[in-house]
Amino acid sequence: MWRLSVLLAAMAFGSALAAESVEIRHLGYGREFLVHVPKRLPTPAPLVLLLHGAGGGASQALADYKWVDLAEAEGIVVLAANALAARPDLPANAAFNPRFWGDDGGVTQNPRPPADDVGFLIAAIDMAADRWPIDRQRVYATGFSSGSRMAQHLALARADRIAAIGVLAGRAPEDGKPARPVPVIQIAGAIDPLAPLLGGKRKLPWGPETEVPPMAAGPELWARLNGCAPATERPLTDKVTLTEWPSCRDGVAVRYLVVADLGHQWPGGVPSRLTLILGAYSDALDGTKAMWDFLKSWRLP
Repeated sequence: MWRLSVLLAAMAFGSALAAESVEIRHLGYGREFLVHVPKRLPTPAPLVLLLHGAGGGASQALADYKWVDLAEAEGIVVLAANALAARPDLPANAAFNPRFWGDDGGVTQNPRPPADDVGFLIAAIDMAADRWPIDRQRVYATGFSSGSRMAQHLALARADRIAAIGVLAGRAPEDGKPARPVPVIQIAGAIDPLAPLLGGKRKLPWGPETEVPPMAAGPELWARLNGCAPATERPLTDKVTLTEWPSCRDGVAVRYLVVADLGHQWPGGVPSRLTLILGAYSDALDGTKAMWDFLKSWRLP
């Protein structure tokens, strides 16, 4: 059984837009997600799955990453899911009990039991498609940081359900064998302290210091999995560089955008005041629009 209630989530610029809050039981856990349906809903409509970063949440992601604004303009259903907290029996708290995805990202020294986030997210997509006229051939996964790694896990495991992915500031997943080539766009900040562009040591607010690979390892992995030809690189602006693998199996593509003045924040979204931890905000790129301009070109075969 699932429960629906209307949540008025405070959005950027002081406006408020309604999203429906859904709660389900999955592997014994209460799992929650929010669904924003645009006022003018195409039939059928594309769906964007939005996955927050560690310490964040679904309502925060909807507010800060500006997918609702784009959804209203483009006719997109946005499903923002909540990860479980490190200790699911206690209230989530960004500092002491952060939500994070089952992405093996080293967020906490006290990992919770397995939660099957892939199964939960597929169930959430199915519930949304049962209630609203979703085009099941145009379901896309997006994510930030821990949510980025989770979106990549999801695409590796269920390439039969995810048409394309757009990710930001996330480590590459383990190698895998997706059921089909997956179009991918990834964005990285050149001065990100938590997801360092060139890899190396990083220290999250939770857990021990860890060694991480370069951010380019993600798109390079997808280019190998997709059987792409060698990449080309060119500047888009004085602050944004594009590396692209355009010639891949089944006509898919992989794009990698690096923003020179961006830290661990969503470019073009709502700036965070935690710059001492997250690094600089940048509006040199509208990350949400860049992702959607890429994602909307793809559909499942």
